[in-house]
Amino acid sequence: MLFGLIRPDSGTLEVFGRSCARDGTRTLDGVAGFIESPKFYPGLTGRKNLQLLAGLDGNVPAGRLQEVLDIVDLTGREADKVGGYSFGMRQRLGVAASLLRDPSLLGPSSASLGRSGPCAVATSTEADMPLTHAIARAATAAMTVAAVGSLTACGSPAVTKARLESSVAPSFANLYVQRAQILGESGVTVASIHAQASCDRGGPKVKDVGPGADWICMIKFVDDKGVQQDGKFEVQAKANSTFVAGGPRKLVGLPVLTHKRTGKDVPNPTSEWDGAFDPNS
Repeated sequence: MLFGLIRPDSGTLEVFGRSCARDGTRTLDGVAGFIESPKFYPGLTGRKNLQLLAGLDGNVPAGRLQEVLDIVDLTGREADKVGGYSFGMRQRLGVAASLLRDPSLLGPSSASLGRSGPCAVATSTEADMPLTHAIARAATAAMTVAAVGSLTACGSPAVTKARLESSVAPSFANLYVQRAQILGESGVTVASIHAQASCDRGGPKVKDVGPGADWICMIKFVDDKGVQQDGKFEVQAKANSTFVAGGPRKLVGLPVLTHKRTGKDVPNPTSEWDGAFDPNS
């Protein structure tokens, strides 16, 4: 709910006096975290993954990468490829990525917690001390424990064809707009993309319900050149109402893009992404 993945049935959620209804995306200014388990390019080093994320943001000061690596105790392993990291190391790299902007609030999402309630929050304000190594390390441990706990305490809200389709298409469209902005392309909007998804699990002999890595979603959309496309996206649906989706390179491009404005290499947001669906829809 903090990260806007689900909406409250009633009431208002405020962060530093801001709410989604009143302030829109500004509500999450100064907030950082990740959903369940962070995703990185396994063939790249930990440092290179952080460099790509810093390039995408564009406002990360020099020296911050090494600082966050020190905070999460990954110094000495930052030159290793992420594919060789343990689960805990990937979680710590996720915390390091969250700390790049020096956020005022750091915490795992409800999906990370298996919907079991708050686990850890680390805060700082301009009037207070910045995040210390001790606090950040405590957050690292808590976020790792939360993600592990999600494997056993997440419950089992139903994964259905309709719920996936209603989430995969709009999440892809929003990320495709971000991709266009990275490439410096104008006129690409969620409306112009007109994304529609048709999802299937495991072929005609398998019921289209339940978590698993065997979901396929065919997404029809209008690309940045105005051409109608129909792409096959592999989807891993999880019992905690989240999913991981990956797009075909021939339609979305390489995992790393060159930012038109900065000239830096940044992650392609449509190459692989996390999302969530409403279990009550």
